[in-house]
Amino acid sequence: MDSPMFFISGVQRSGTTLLQSFLEGHPDVLMAQKATAFRIITCFKNQYLLLPHNPALKREKFHQWLVETDKEPLKEIMDTENISSYHSARDFLQGSIQKQLTTKGKKIWGDKAPNLQHFMSDVMLVCPQAKVIHMIRDGRANAASMSARSYKNLRLSAQAWLDGNTFGITNQDILGRENHMLVRYEDLLLEPRKILSSVCEFLGLEFKEEMLRLGTDESQDNYVKNTIDTSKIDAWKTKLKSSEIRQIETIQGGMLQRLGYDLQELSPNVKSKPLGVFQKIRLTQWDNFRQLFRSKAKGMKNKKLVDIKRPLSLRIKEFVTVFVRDVFKLEIFRSLFSKYYYQDKYYKDK
Repeated sequence: MDSPMFFISGVQRSGTTLLQSFLEGHPDVLMAQKATAFRIITCFKNQYLLLPHNPALKREKFHQWLVETDKEPLKEIMDTENISSYHSARDFLQGSIQKQLTTKGKKIWGDKAPNLQHFMSDVMLVCPQAKVIHMIRDGRANAASMSARSYKNLRLSAQAWLDGNTFGITNQDILGRENHMLVRYEDLLLEPRKILSSVCEFLGLEFKEEMLRLGTDESQDNYVKNTIDTSKIDAWKTKLKSSEIRQIETIQGGMLQRLGYDLQELSPNVKSKPLGVFQKIRLTQWDNFRQLFRSKAKGMKNKKLVDIKRPLSLRIKEFVTVFVRDVFKLEIFRSLFSKYYYQDKYYKDK
């Protein structure tokens, strides 16, 4: 096996959780219970921002501090006790993962991280041997689901699908098919055995029948049901109006066809028209304003859909953050929000 690590990427609402659930059934796979990829990236790339404030701190101590002060429990998987035996951040991460695998009798560690496709250069900087499985779903179904679940403008949802899968295709072109795999959600639902066999081959594993068992919990709140529901494939055709399908296809048309999806409202010869920069900003800020008045949102916890309360202080903070991100350059944005995104910049010996 080339690497003991893999990541599942894809636009949100594209079936990443379904693939995770299948792979959790493999006896040799250890799936992270919380999305870890972004914590890994942020933790080690924080060195660019924090090292100027702590130049005298030794590398081992610096890495240990970064892990232990991370906002999420990254330290649960990192082998900080033996940090002096690792020669680089890459070595530290891979060695820690390998220790986890050995302890739990598994062969490969995986993490589901929707939207990771936008940060693949960061992933490969820290995890150069990791493999990536990018999930793709019909863009009309994806936009309809994203718009309904996240209260996001339908055209913005359509554009997010286009942007995300453009990154996914380009990442595969750069990394090669031996390191980056594209999987269609519809194919996974219709031919789970065939698709999972190819996924296992890609990861260097043997296919196991128990992967096809999604669990026995009958709860209606479960995000992933214990049976494969193919009705989801074409549900968008009844949920969306013809005018809405046309809106989506106007943005996504060319990419839909490239990925094997037939157009319903537009001619195959019609040229796609992605949203322009100012359209994105206008629609994003309108959505941003509307979110100020939403005190509840749907979220997923332990693979169950739950209502999440959004206190006014959080809504105001998110509103200002999104507004400033569109208005200011990245460096100014980071300066304004450094205390929000980063812990104390200076190391304090405990």
